[in-house]
Amino acid sequence: MTVSRLATKPNLDNMPFALRALADRIDAGKEPGLDRVVVILNGEDLAFEHYGKPCSLAELVGLMEFAKTLMLYPE
Repeated sequence: MTVSRLATKPNLDNMPFALRALADRIDAGKEPGLDRVVVILNGEDLAFEHYGKPCSLAELVGLMEFAKTLMLYPE
């Protein structure tokens, strides 16, 4: 499992562009074996959305914990 960033050099002023770039990579088959995508929305409120293979809330929390570990301790 790998953690993918939305863009190589994120442009935080243009989040829609970064999300479209991710969608383009998925459409082009550049993210093989992708089961689901989880997006954290951080604004006035904190929220999340997930797309793809259905899963429970506990599975989503586990994915986020695993992603956190990969970000803190990259190979």
